[in-house]
Amino acid sequence: MGVRRIRHESEQGQWEMVRASPHPSLRAYVGEYVGWFEHFAVPICRREVPTEIVPLIINFGAPVRLFDVRDPSRWDDFGSFTTGAYDTYVLVGTNGPSGGLQVNLSILGARLFLGQPLKELRNRAIALDDLFGAGGSRLVSALYDAPTWDARFTILDRELTTRMQAARVTMRFHKQVTIDTRLVYMDRVLDRERWLFVRGVQNTNDANHTLVLFCEEVVP
Repeated sequence: MGVRRIRHESEQGQWEMVRASPHPSLRAYVGEYVGWFEHFAVPICRREVPTEIVPLIINFGAPVRLFDVRDPSRWDDFGSFTTGAYDTYVLVGTNGPSGGLQVNLSILGARLFLGQPLKELRNRAIALDDLFGAGGSRLVSALYDAPTWDARFTILDRELTTRMQAARVTMRFHKQVTIDTRLVYMDRVLDRERWLFVRGVQNTNDANHTLVLFCEEVVP
């Protein structure tokens, strides 16, 4: 596992970012692991634009603050959490030393790992404990206690592989997509439109059935 590390320190603060690729067997479901620690002299706020990834945030530091873009005086604080696809940008802030891990899941990877249709997470964030109960807290503790970033990435490989394999219904759907369509491509949500390209289906009824399954289970 190749680990890439970047550090910065100045009068404004200091931060470290560590990037790594997942195990090859997870490449279709996970784009990248990103670990970070940062401590700035003043609170910071970032504007995160919609992308094709579904972020899974494992938090080791101060709560992550998600602001209401319609009224920035309102916000929700989260520890470890994930989000669905957003129609607009999100304002993300911290107020104190921050650190943790971000897992960049693909759309299909998120469906398998989270175990629920992604439309239920559209334009919202949800705490890891609400998704996985005590299992979410155990995962956060194991990652926090790991002695190195390499050890943390290895734990993520193991946890993600286990959960992907356990997603029986969606794995069966994934097999259907792979065999029946040869290619299913949906990489972004833009201006409320879903972009879906299906090629290689000979039977129209099969194609329609596959499209319905895909939209119900995977399209956020």
